Amino acid sequence: RLHRQVANALAGDESPGAAAGLAHHSMESHDLAGALAASVRAAREAEELGAPAEMLAHAERALRLWRAVGDPEQVSGVTELQLTKWAAGAAGAAGASGEPDRAIAHSRSAIELVDSHGDALRAAELRRKYAHYLFTLDGTAQRAYDTSFEAWQLVADREPSAVKAWIQATLARASSAMGRYDEAGELASEAMVTARAVPGLGPQTAAEADALVTRNACVDRKRGRAAQALEWLYEAVALARKVDAHSVELRARFNCGTTLLDEGRLLEALEEFDAGVERAAGTGLTWSGYGLELRVLQVIGRFMAGDWDGAEAAAELAGEAVSGTVMTRVSAAGLLVTVSRGRFDVADRRLVHLRERWRLDQQVMTLVGLCGAEFESWRGRPERAADYAEQALHRLREVDPWHPVALSLCGVGIAAYADLADIARRAKDRAAEQNAVAAGEVLAARAADTMANGRPQSAKMGPEGRAWLCRAQAETARLRGEHNPAAWRAVIEAFGYGEIYRQAHARWRCAEALFASGDRSDREEAAEHLRLAAQVSGELGAAPLRESVLRLARRARIGLEGGAVAAKTNLLTPREQAVLSLVAAGRTNKQIGAELFISEKTVSVHLSRVMAKFGAASRTEAVSAAYARGLLAPNP
Repeated sequence: RLHRQVANALAGDESPGAAAGLAHHSMESHDLAGALAASVRAAREAEELGAPAEMLAHAERALRLWRAVGDPEQVSGVTELQLTKWAAGAAGAAGASGEPDRAIAHSRSAIELVDSHGDALRAAELRRKYAHYLFTLDGTAQRAYDTSFEAWQLVADREPSAVKAWIQATLARASSAMGRYDEAGELASEAMVTARAVPGLGPQTAAEADALVTRNACVDRKRGRAAQALEWLYEAVALARKVDAHSVELRARFNCGTTLLDEGRLLEALEEFDAGVERAAGTGLTWSGYGLELRVLQVIGRFMAGDWDGAEAAAELAGEAVSGTVMTRVSAAGLLVTVSRGRFDVADRRLVHLRERWRLDQQVMTLVGLCGAEFESWRGRPERAADYAEQALHRLREVDPWHPVALSLCGVGIAAYADLADIARRAKDRAAEQNAVAAGEVLAARAADTMANGRPQSAKMGPEGRAWLCRAQAETARLRGEHNPAAWRAVIEAFGYGEIYRQAHARWRCAEALFASGDRSDREEAAEHLRLAAQVSGELGAAPLRESVLRLARRARIGLEGGAVAAKTNLLTPREQAVLSLVAAGRTNKQIGAELFISEKTVSVHLSRVMAKFGAASRTEAVSAAYARGLLAPNP
């Protein structure tokens, strides 16, 4: 009754926001016709105001109500064909918000509706957009190709246009996703010709830029022409920016970064990922398909480069309203630092949560497999470590058997079996040792097969893949009970393109192998490896590795005074530190949010956590406690 009274009061209100309230109260009072009319009006207002999330919510309600209301066209003031545009718009809003499943559902509904009206050009364009949403999900390459081909059949005989160029570009991208690289390269070139046949700048320019990215991936990168590839990718960025094709620009930047990464230019790649993330935020596409891809690679890249505080800051989502897809993928990437810094309680909870969802996304699956295996290995549970690696490899074989990421999973899996074999040897359990060695040898063979048959993005396996193969080979020697410093030296060299943590880990194992060889002349080299490993692990705050290094040094009676440094003990995360620093500078929550590009609510969440950590009753007490602990520098 109360909802009906409020709805009646809002019925004649034409002010902004009134329609949204009317739609809600009409629904609650079971006035479905009134709710439909108000939802359409509210969606139109949200679209005019440039509020995609709100437009999505209202459009979804209208779509749900359409079949439940008699004469919906008369009630809502829009036709069923017009509703298809709302559905397509809702799909775009969902895609930009990091909710590809909703985008796909709305786009499919729009296709069904427009097909019933016989508008071939509109049907082709909607299929093109549908294929783009499919690109964001694993296991949908065939559907994306089939849909793109349907769209192409609808426009193949038409004169050059922006729609035709876009459909050709999308079909080229779908062909690439299917592994048909020569076909994709030819289709991309044809799309560029079509786009250039349309005069002026416009959507055809965006299609040309997108086709240029695909052509680059399928031709120049596959043929090992990295310099040429980067030149064309930067041209694609420039073209996309001319016509504000933000999604295309982000795709081009993503490919710039991955091309540089394949060349071993880690820091340059990270600059591209950072620039891409900043650009995504500036264009409202932070959680769109490539906005999310760039954010995840930013977290991973910073971990690889040793900027672990930066990786944690990039993975921090506290207080942000994000989709489950976004939360899952960013959290999985954040596990790299969480596990390596020994925050096992946090890692344990996150792994339990993510393991329930890891089958939904290949990247999440591999990150959970890798980090789960390392987590259990550090905790002295090699059986569980091997299980994490094996499950991820089993699933990977089903979806992409020769993906290069199998090399890292094999590396940590063999390491787990090597630990099991070592335990069995010390217990003189010959049967257990043989079982562990046999299981590890299977993974060693899988790593060799992946190296021989893998499908890297470039002409050959990049430095990361080659480094993980070296790690797998060194772990295989350990599995067999061999003390092989040369194998670990190869790992150290292979990770020399910038992965300082993986190098430090290899130095620890190399020192272990040198000591085990029993040659006193090797002690100096072993001691140097331990000093460097202690220094890096201390600077990174990699507590599990550092403890292992110090334990080995004590056992070997090696002093590390010249190289070891104190482990990081900062109580605050990088984001909490940034917020508290601005509080200390006298900023309000609103000012802090604006400066850090986060909401006031998120600022409050961070401050609550800071006060809880310090046992402070106010923000002033928290600042004082931070100064007392040396966590804030005094103002000059």
